[in-house]
Amino acid sequence: FAYPVCPTCAHDHDHNSCATELHGFAGPLIAAATMHSFLDGWSMATVQSAATLERQLPKNSPLAFTYVRKDFLDGKTSYDWQSGYRRFVASKIWRFGMEPEDCQSFLKGYGWRIIEDIGYDELTDKYIAPTGRRLASTPVERMVYAEKV
Repeated sequence: FAYPVCPTCAHDHDHNSCATELHGFAGPLIAAATMHSFLDGWSMATVQSAATLERQLPKNSPLAFTYVRKDFLDGKTSYDWQSGYRRFVASKIWRFGMEPEDCQSFLKGYGWRIIEDIGYDELTDKYIAPTGRRLASTPVERMVYAEKV
């Protein structure tokens, strides 16, 4: 089922004056919000606990979430976003991350398979630009859409 969705998670979004609706799937967006809450600022143990809870979902259940690149969290690559590093990493808001090449094996261990794993530039080009909106994006965060196997 598709429902109108306001893109409140965008970094430059003013929810109070939003008149534009995007369409998305209610289930994946609820799962995304849940996983986003667990992944942002929590430890690996919490992420694993959340993934364990997700095991109880039926086969073919959708899951969407974002994750932060580990090389950014480790300070190996700044992606020209030093202020973001100070704001989210140095202050310990973001603690868990992984690299795109590790995401499939991580999810497979919990019974999920990736349908799509994209960066925000590709997400913007593929899904946001066709709506005529301009949203800020960050190269350190990626979006995953997965399915329970």
